[in-house]
Amino acid sequence: MTAFRSQIEERFRELRDRIVSGLEDLEGGGARFRRTSWARPGGGGGEMSELRAELFEKAGCNFSAVHGDRFPAAPPDLSLSSHGSEDGSISISNDGRSPADLSAIDLAAMLREAKIPWKVVVVSACYSGAFIDALRDEHTIVLTAAAADRTSFGCGDDRDLTYFGEAFYQDAIPGAPTLRAAFEQAREEIAAWEKKEQFVASDPQAFFGAAMEKKLAGMEPKE
Repeated sequence: MTAFRSQIEERFRELRDRIVSGLEDLEGGGARFRRTSWARPGGGGGEMSELRAELFEKAGCNFSAVHGDRFPAAPPDLSLSSHGSEDGSISISNDGRSPADLSAIDLAAMLREAKIPWKVVVVSACYSGAFIDALRDEHTIVLTAAAADRTSFGCGDDRDLTYFGEAFYQDAIPGAPTLRAAFEQAREEIAAWEKKEQFVASDPQAFFGAAMEKKLAGMEPKE
């Protein structure tokens, strides 16, 4: 593992822990995220953190560091999965308690405070395309499960992953040569599912910062 990759992984794990701790504090009542580790046979793995409670009906903050012969050795991503609202925030409320929001601006401020120059951010929520403008810069890749004016699908209690999570992390990432290729594959798969179910297209969105994409290309394994 390169020193660069090791440093990035550590900082993203620390950021994940801070977000998880903050959400647990907002929920209160001693609620804790359930963490499930997974490994990719070709290299790397990650950890899913999921909270099912009252204020946050379902919230997730996942970490992954995937590498191997068929995928570039890349910095890990910050993945957020929850309910999204039309104002461009992840917002959940419960009777008798004030709403708790995580807006795109809030997340951008947290990332700036963490001083992480190179980052991949994945937001799986309805209307999550609204996060792109606040997070976009040349050192960042932002992937969202839906456009700013569209809902996403597959977030029921009977599913471990949303449509976007299944198509991107489970189906596309293991075999794709780049993040862009994985996103495009997932986007096509989701469109096929939604057409079959006669859903309005969620239209997943992406921003690929040129510097970050170049950095990832330079980290691809040499033949």
